[in-house]
Amino acid sequence: MVSRSSPQTERIVQILTLLSARAPEDGMTMAEIARRLGTTPASCYPMVETLTAVGYLVRNPARRTYQLGPELIKIGEAASRIDDRLRQCREALIKLSDELGQSLWLYRIDRDRVHVLDEAWFPGTQGLPRVGQHYRLRPPTGALFVAWEHERAMQHWLDLGQLHGEERIRCRERLTRVREAGYAVSLMDEGETAREIMERLHSTKDPLESWRLAESLACRPPLSSSYLLVDPDPDVTYTISSIDAPIVGRSGKVEFAIGVLALRADGATVKEIATKLRREAERLSEDKPR
Repeated sequence: MVSRSSPQTERIVQILTLLSARAPEDGMTMAEIARRLGTTPASCYPMVETLTAVGYLVRNPARRTYQLGPELIKIGEAASRIDDRLRQCREALIKLSDELGQSLWLYRIDRDRVHVLDEAWFPGTQGLPRVGQHYRLRPPTGALFVAWEHERAMQHWLDLGQLHGEERIRCRERLTRVREAGYAVSLMDEGETAREIMERLHSTKDPLESWRLAESLACRPPLSSSYLLVDPDPDVTYTISSIDAPIVGRSGKVEFAIGVLALRADGATVKEIATKLRREAERLSEDKPR
């Protein structure tokens, strides 16, 4: 069963994303929030009031504005526990970006969403995700995280890709090859719409617009299993979405993925980059994938 989005949940995420981009002392009125979300104050009111009641937002009674609340500090403190790991990953991103002449990203998967944790930009690169962005998971992205997972998680991922019959079987076979290789290579969807969205995603500075673009990118028609590349041909040039390697935590599960983003390269270069990524990811890992 393919999971369905929750418009109300998405609105809550949008509200928090919108306010996180404002200076703490500024805040926004209910009317401003509604206008930025493209809805009415009446629609926003129940969500804003609930977020305020649990301390995720606070209201300035004099200015009638809302801003992020103290309860979010606890969430931030929980996230900060992995800061040391992220700092190590950051150093690896910068080193590999300089060495390979490519842009890299660090991300994680939280069930149905991709969360961009960090990136290292290489000059001239365009149309790439930004730190803090999160968007719906769309296979073949996330192959690294399910390749070593239990059957139920793998089935759920295949459902997200709307893969059925022979196509589903082929994708499972490719996940086996991902486990054997220790990395995943995803091909780029070269449709005109996808390229336009990526370019706008890179150029926008509006957090809400960024969120909407990332969602629209993830909601395009599903891709076939062939977009998860195995055995690259040395004589063929590919348009690559990402080459990713798994960073494993103490539990033996894939915690993060480190990858090179958006490049055109022949099969030999793809394998060379993938091997370097795998070695660096193994160095950063606390265990082997189980």
